[in-house]
Amino acid sequence: MTAGLPDGYVDPTDPLAVGAVLEATARTSGLDAVTDLLTRLPGTRTTPATPKGFLRSAVPASVWLGPESCWSCTEPPTLLHVVGGVVLQRTEVQPGDVGAALSRVVADLVRRTGQVDDASAALTAARDVAAGL
Repeated sequence: MTAGLPDGYVDPTDPLAVGAVLEATARTSGLDAVTDLLTRLPGTRTTPATPKGFLRSAVPASVWLGPESCWSCTEPPTLLHVVGGVVLQRTEVQPGDVGAALSRVVADLVRRTGQVDDASAALTAARDVAAGL
């Protein structure tokens, strides 16, 4: 447990703890709830969907988890590894794979931003909602 967090709060720098919360959220509320949780984490930024237009393809909404990781709100959601605007890897994420796909990315995001308390509050609330508390 990270020093300074109240007893019972989720440690957002621990990939196992983060993965458990993400898995519980996906299992109880679905992938849209995972997307909502990701948008509540400090350090993320969202980009709205862009509709298809003349000579322009549609672009789904996304949540950026740092400069190189993007949660694309496709069906199913896709985790993208982006470097210099180029997608190097795409991973379709099924509900049972959410924790494995995102736990390390979220923990790294929290470490980079240093906003442990805010991230812990969001993850703890999501854990409690998933548990029905």
